[in-house]
Amino acid sequence: MRTQKLTNLSLLFIALLAAPAGACLGSDYPAAEGGVVASAPAWEDAEGFGTFIFYKVRPDFRDCLYPLCGGAFVKALNRRFTICADGSLQSECYVAVEDYTGLRLDPETLARFRQALYSDRAIVRGAILPREFEGFGNLGELRADEGWIALVDAPPLGTFWRLRGPEFECVTDPCFNIRAGRLNSGRATHASGVDFASVPGATPKLIELALRAMYTGALIATGENRVYDEGPGGVTFEASQLYLRIASAAPRD
Repeated sequence: MRTQKLTNLSLLFIALLAAPAGACLGSDYPAAEGGVVASAPAWEDAEGFGTFIFYKVRPDFRDCLYPLCGGAFVKALNRRFTICADGSLQSECYVAVEDYTGLRLDPETLARFRQALYSDRAIVRGAILPREFEGFGNLGELRADEGWIALVDAPPLGTFWRLRGPEFECVTDPCFNIRAGRLNSGRATHASGVDFASVPGATPKLIELALRAMYTGALIATGENRVYDEGPGGVTFEASQLYLRIASAAPRD
């Protein structure tokens, strides 16, 4: 069996398992143990399932004058093109400013989250907005409202999905009661089961945490559906990475 290191923030989740529920978040977001949101956050569709707008972020290491360099490159997940601050479509967009105050994280947790984000072990939900710089024009701003952290130190492979379920009980088998909403898309599909043990290094504790989050739609995963023709058949979502929403480890005033 392959083993992988847990991310630092995953270890923080485990360390917070004994914390009182809600201690890491404001009243807007009910929290589960571990500083992880248990209920689905805002920006949901008519059916209460939010899949827009999620990005990956990488730092800009180019050696030139700020603000032309030194910001970050932002790419929409599951999309060939990203809409930039000037309205153009690019494979990824440069932004001169990153605003993570909407995550409401304490400074230490935010620093660790950004380290994970820049290492392709976290994603954000938010928007790319215009930001004018005198003498340089509109160079853009990323304003993040949610941060989602990978549970293991493994690359995300496949498509990004938001999972929820079981949504209902069945009397027949297979039962397609797991909803998978493709991020940054109106597409959704259903599976009859999930395989989180396929995530390299996923411990039973992290799998249990992911299953609890999935029940309320507060789980994002990369992976694909696998169709089984033998026996009763069915479709199993096989994950390569799991993401939970990060919350501050420090109580708010």
